[in-house]
Amino acid sequence: MFKKFIHIGAPTDKKMPNEEYCEDMKVWISDPEKDEFKFEYLRFEKDSWMAKEIQTQTHIAVEVESIDEVLPICDKVLLEPTVINENCKIAFVLRDGVILELMEIK
Repeated sequence: MFKKFIHIGAPTDKKMPNEEYCEDMKVWISDPEKDEFKFEYLRFEKDSWMAKEIQTQTHIAVEVESIDEVLPICDKVLLEPTVINENCKIAFVLRDGVILELMEIK
């Protein structure tokens, strides 16, 4: 199931270096590959539709072999599996009080 740690996602209200805007989710996202601690900063627009938990709490992103295999062992789905690009699908879930970003990478 679990393959590896990818990054830590931290909501912020400050503009951060290396941000890119994701119009679909109404969020500015920094590149965790350019941060020495692999932090991904997320700055949400006020009208973002993303779950409040994602907008206000830190998450841990992990690569998994199959999102569909992990979903049944999670407590709550915060973002249904979503195709980001041809190489990546993500989902946000709550498990044991922790927000996880599940990443299925080809």
